Amino acid sequence: MILEQLLKDNKIQKIDFSINEVKTKLDRAFAFFNYAQNNLNRGDTSVIYANIYDSVRIAGESILMFFGFKINKGEGHHFIVISASKELINDLESEFLRFEKMRRKRHDIEYGDLFVSSDELNQAIEDAKKLLDKIKELISDKDSQKKLL
Repeated sequence: MILEQLLKDNKIQKIDFSINEVKTKLDRAFAFFNYAQNNLNRGDTSVIYANIYDSVRIAGESILMFFGFKINKGEGHHFIVISASKELINDLESEFLRFEKMRRKRHDIEYGDLFVSSDELNQAIEDAKKLLDKIKELISDKDSQKKLL
């Protein structure tokens, strides 16, 4: 299990959290996503792509928080977020493979100049939306169950 190894390597830590903190982080992820979606057909495609990626990364941080984990800052932070989120969600296998490609491409965009095609943007939007909706559903379901108790 990757989470056990990340804890052992001090790459992540266990935390206490409130459901409101998780929801606030997920709302931030949706804000990045909505910005990208609203500007999909105008503006710099690499900026839009980076915003889509950021929505995925921040959504990943929200699901980690929801399960009581926080990534320790440092080298490999983004990789750890994507990998740990994949394990926690245990779904969206194809999307997580593309998120890993997005992570590498976003890195190239940030430190160089790389073209992003409209097909890549559309796929990224579709994948990010699936992840955001899945996380929102998981959080809502668990939050509803807690309120019933």
